[in-house]
Amino acid sequence: MLLSALIAHQRNAYVSGRASAAASHLRDRGFAVLDHDPLDSSLVRPAATAICSELDELLDLATRLGCDANEQHYRFSEVCHRARLRWDMRVPDAAVDKLVDAAVERAMPVLRELDALPLHPDERRLPLARRLPLRPRVLMTGAIVSKRGATAQRFHSDAQRSHFFWSTLLPRHRLFNLFVPLVDVEQDGFGTQFWPGSHLGRTRLPRYRAVIERSGTIEDDAEAMAAMEAPACKAGGLMLFDYRTMHRGLPNLGCDARPVAYAVIATGAAWDTANFPENSLRQSVASIEEAVGDDIERLEALRDATATYFPRWDELECDPSCVSF
Repeated sequence: MLLSALIAHQRNAYVSGRASAAASHLRDRGFAVLDHDPLDSSLVRPAATAICSELDELLDLATRLGCDANEQHYRFSEVCHRARLRWDMRVPDAAVDKLVDAAVERAMPVLRELDALPLHPDERRLPLARRLPLRPRVLMTGAIVSKRGATAQRFHSDAQRSHFFWSTLLPRHRLFNLFVPLVDVEQDGFGTQFWPGSHLGRTRLPRYRAVIERSGTIEDDAEAMAAMEAPACKAGGLMLFDYRTMHRGLPNLGCDARPVAYAVIATGAAWDTANFPENSLRQSVASIEEAVGDDIERLEALRDATATYFPRWDELECDPSCVSF
């Protein structure tokens, strides 16, 4: 009995120490990786299968609607083609829900440790701001899949202007992305690349403006790129990062598909629902096919019209806003 209690105490201390270290990294650098004890393969494999199967079904629907599923930019309530061969999607599947629930449970101690830390000196706050309730909660879940041939995204932050404003003043007004890679990701491989410290309220804009004045874009600035980090993460590990942190998905040059499950976690009064529009891909396909019945010529005409409605990626290369996530 005493031995069991001692083992449990040591494990709790170990977990607490890991959470504290991750919280410090999240506060100071804007991201943290927890893959020392990844989620079990019994959670990872079914979720990966469900995500890839759902994507196959959605791409088939996009094709039936008239889209070029790989070459056109489209956004629906079920799936958004964020960049060529990179999709953001909702996956209504119990296996994915189970994996994300387990990941969120493991991430919560890190967020509580973060709340207990002193503020970073490059953050501002209003007096008595910590009296706001922490109230961590999950706003949305989904999956991102990049297929072989996907190119690097442009650097971007997921936060909207209102979130930048309030999060700078209120330390408990925060949004976090929780990524769970479902295949092993090597350092500087095909995972997510972060600009460390790019979330900090006092220094974020001056750093960004200096880069743009020097080079025009972050990607073309040697000094900024030298500071970037693309950490390794085992399948089933966690990548937790501040919504304000500048980041991008790296190119997938070898893996057939890189599925990542995710959750968006909010604290304080933070909120975000901007990821997906209301128009449904499934309903659009069903409506068209029901309307035309067996009239193949009319169906093909509607599909041709759809093909001209959605822009191709080569037409959008000069517009960064079209490829940010």
